[in-house]
Amino acid sequence: MMQTTYKYDCTPSFACFAYKFTGKERDTESGNDYFLARYYSSAMGRFLSPDWASNPQAVPYGIYTNPQTLNLYNYMRNNPLSGIDKDGHCGGPNDPCSKVTVQATVAEKPTAVKNETIKDVNGKVIAKATGVEGKIVETVKVNGQPAPDVKVTEANQNTDTKNGQQVSSTLAQGKGSTNADGQIGDTIGIYHPTDGSKAANAAIKQDFSGNTWTSTDKQTLTLTLPSGQSCSATSERTLTNAGGNGYTLTTTQPVVAPAN
Repeated sequence: MMQTTYKYDCTPSFACFAYKFTGKERDTESGNDYFLARYYSSAMGRFLSPDWASNPQAVPYGIYTNPQTLNLYNYMRNNPLSGIDKDGHCGGPNDPCSKVTVQATVAEKPTAVKNETIKDVNGKVIAKATGVEGKIVETVKVNGQPAPDVKVTEANQNTDTKNGQQVSSTLAQGKGSTNADGQIGDTIGIYHPTDGSKAANAAIKQDFSGNTWTSTDKQTLTLTLPSGQSCSATSERTLTNAGGNGYTLTTTQPVVAPAN
């Protein structure tokens, strides 16, 4: 059996460097990787100095709703699969999610609906219901351009109250993909199960019009880009008739961060 031995030319005219983690040069004396802005220790799995920005900031590139961004020593917000840090500014402009924005718009004001088919995230019918619902449309953009074919999965933390008292509820969470305009719709509602009869639907309608109902929902979307990178987008939505002028639907604007 033949065996080929490869030799590397390390003469001064062809300098040899040890390129290691994400292609960065490893210092042979210290064993640390040079990321331009600072050094990274593969042994410890962290940068050796805190992150910094050209304009002085208390927490460079920090997003206060995402605790991972407040650690100035971690690599890619402790999610190394989400991207590559090109220059040592962890989670800064080289973070793929820093180029992603999500805009939430109330597309349909709340209206009464009856005999709706409610499905879970896998498309399985979990109930037939009557109630009140509205619609929010989220527009996903990358570098300011609409992003089609982004896979979207939602996770929700929901609280429903009737006249100020919390009531039990069942979440119906969905998934899908953005269309050619980078948009995906989301229905937000408060429902009661129904057998579809006029009497049952009339009783539900009276319940929703004669009492004060509020549904608050913290939604986290997981956005999987066509490149395979994942980001999260978190917002809070409120559906209520507490104002005395019928039902209203409001939303905060989603905060985008690398998916944990």
